[in-house]
Amino acid sequence: MNQWQRELAASAIFAITYVLISGRQLKILPLNRPAAALLGAVLMIATGVMTPERAYRAINYDTLVLLLGMMLISAYLYLAHFFEWAAELVLNFSRTPARLLLYVTLTSGILSAMLVNDTICLMLTPLVVAVIRRGKLPLLPFPHRARDQRKHRQCGHTGGQSAKHDHWTFLAYLISGIFAVAPTGGGHGSGD
Repeated sequence: MNQWQRELAASAIFAITYVLISGRQLKILPLNRPAAALLGAVLMIATGVMTPERAYRAINYDTLVLLLGMMLISAYLYLAHFFEWAAELVLNFSRTPARLLLYVTLTSGILSAMLVNDTICLMLTPLVVAVIRRGKLPLLPFPHRARDQRKHRQCGHTGGQSAKHDHWTFLAYLISGIFAVAPTGGGHGSGD
């Protein structure tokens, strides 16, 4: 297989894999993202685009160990009811849903700028879910703040417009989130 044929095969495999990964949201195929990615990797090796040795070298084991470690720590913190305890502290500190939304946005943005984004998502998501459940708050605006700050940082956003997350979109999300939590009367609904 010459270079042109390898590039053509790699492009076709990438396109197929991308359709399979996005097909879950498009309801085309019931294949999940990891299975679609694995299928793409197998096709790359089976068609000779990559050798098995090159595929092994492409795997970043440091990242895999970091993510596994963070998932284990997060699971043990969940079992120890740390997130419920921290949720009560967060709710008492923020006092209003609007301030809570502001704190989630700022915390996730600052931490994503300093640390690895995946670890921030793995640690903040269970905490945000616990805060939402304990405070009986609407689900929509809070998890999106942590996710959008991570994506904002991943895109290398430095002040210009990015494809999906420009300043106007961010402002619209923030305002809609504030209005979504405003009818709760300023309290966080813990009943205390």
